[in-house]
Amino acid sequence: MFPDQQLDELNILIINQTRREPLETNEENIKVINTDEFGLSKSRNLALDQCQTRYALLADDDVIYTSDFIKRIENAYQKFPDAALIGFKLQRPDGSDHKQYPLSDKALKVTGNNYMLSSAEISLNRERIGEYQLEFCTFFGLGSSMFNSCEETLFLRSLLKRREKAFFVNETIGTHKDASTGHDPLDKDFIQALTACQFFTFGFGSFFWLIYYLMKVRSAHRPDSKQLITAFKRGANGIYKANRLKKEIVDQL
Repeated sequence: MFPDQQLDELNILIINQTRREPLETNEENIKVINTDEFGLSKSRNLALDQCQTRYALLADDDVIYTSDFIKRIENAYQKFPDAALIGFKLQRPDGSDHKQYPLSDKALKVTGNNYMLSSAEISLNRERIGEYQLEFCTFFGLGSSMFNSCEETLFLRSLLKRREKAFFVNETIGTHKDASTGHDPLDKDFIQALTACQFFTFGFGSFFWLIYYLMKVRSAHRPDSKQLITAFKRGANGIYKANRLKKEIVDQL
């Protein structure tokens, strides 16, 4: 993860979700918390609660961070000192962008960002996040029993609804080991989670958002009618599930 840094120069917090042998360390700058609770959002929430530094990076062991990633993050917060969250770019092993990013720095909004944040791209101003005790919704994210993605989008929405500011900065901070071009836009679990996420912005108007999304997918990927109908049903199922759990989920937003 950090081949170009001395580990003693970093403050590292590891959340080890396990029911087996606990992880231990004797390094003063590395803290390990062993927990038998599983789920990516639960892991992040525990990390944010225990974080002692002003800025935090949601590091991913699939990413090799650049030699100057700390300086790039510091420079970004100097440029946008009122930011609670700043997202960066990752690249693939061949040097190309890991996904389609905005072409320049921009303020992020509740809607209309035209790209989705991924966890390993996210840095947080822990002091501003802590004012509202913001957390990732545990109904979303890998390991959740309900929706296995889109927790970053909901977190951003919660932050912006509290009038905090978030930005994308057009700087690369690491290389993702996975050379693939991304997920299947009609994947059953992804489209269900994505549409459920939109429910908390548009309500039942998310059915119209789903139609718009499928029209964009049709234009870009040319799926057949059967695939689109199946995807619509999956998305609709996500809306119904989100509505059934509305109170519990809203309590976490």
